Amino acid sequence: MLGRGRPFILEVQDPKHLDALFPAAAEAADSAESLLSSLPLPLPSPSLFNFLPKLEESINLRSGFNSRGDVEVDGGSLRHVARSVYDEVLAGAEEKTKTYACLVWCSEPLAPEDLARSLGSLVDLSVSQETPLRVLHRRTPLVRPKTIHAMRPLWISPHWFSLELTASAGTYVKEFVHGDLGRTSPSVADLLAAGLEKRSAAAAAAAAAATGAGADAAGADAAGVDAAGADAPATIAAAAEAGAAPLKRLLKTDILQLDVANVHTTGVLA
Repeated sequence: MLGRGRPFILEVQDPKHLDALFPAAAEAADSAESLLSSLPLPLPSPSLFNFLPKLEESINLRSGFNSRGDVEVDGGSLRHVARSVYDEVLAGAEEKTKTYACLVWCSEPLAPEDLARSLGSLVDLSVSQETPLRVLHRRTPLVRPKTIHAMRPLWISPHWFSLELTASAGTYVKEFVHGDLGRTSPSVADLLAAGLEKRSAAAAAAAAAATGAGADAAGADAAGVDAAGADAPATIAAAAEAGAAPLKRLLKTDILQLDVANVHTTGVLA
C-alpha cells in the first residue's frame, strides 16, 4: 500500500439494517423527520453525520467482516460529498498513471542483457487485456486497451528479476506479467520469449557463419560453400519460426510480490 492508502467514494443504496446497527442514528432520523419534511429542497439527513463517525469506529475495531484489520479508515476522513465529486473522480481516474514494483520469476534462464533488450527498451507499449480470469465472476467481460509507459527491469539471478513499471490506470499488472493464459497480450512472458528467440536465431547465424569460415579455410569447394551459405539464412529463419511457438508455450513468468510505488494523477481526491 502506498502511504496511507487511497481515497474512495461509497454509495449506500436503500440500506436495510442501519437502524439495528446504529440506534442513535435511527433516533436522530426520527427526531429530524418533521423538520426535513417541511423544507422545500431534499437535504441529507442529520443522522448521516451521526452515522459516519460510528461507521469509522466500527471499521477500525477489527471485528466482524474486518477481523483481520485489512481495512482502516483515518479518523474523521469519512464525509458526505456531492454527486459532482463522484463524477470528477471518475474523470480524473482515466488520467492517472501508476508505478508498480514487483518481483518476477521466469522459467527460462535470463541474462541481464535479455531483460534490457526485451523490456527496458520499450516505451508506451500498447497492451490488450481481457477481463482477468480471477475477477471474471464479478467483472464485465471486456477487452481493455492499456499502455505500459516504461519498464525498468533489474536482474537478480537467471530466474529472478525485479520489475518497476509505469502503466495507465486500471492495468491488471499481475496479468501483464504472466499473460493470463493469453488473455493479456503482449505480456512480459511474450516479450521475454520473443527476445530469447531473437537471441537464439542470432547465435545460430553466428555459428553458421563460423562454420562457413572454417570450411573456406579448409579449402572446401567454392560452389558448394556458396550453396550452403545461400541456404543458411533460410534454414535459420525456418528454425526460428518453428521454434518460436514452442518457446512461447514453454516460457512462463509469475509475479511473487506487487506494490504500488507511486501514483501520478490530476484526479480530485488522489
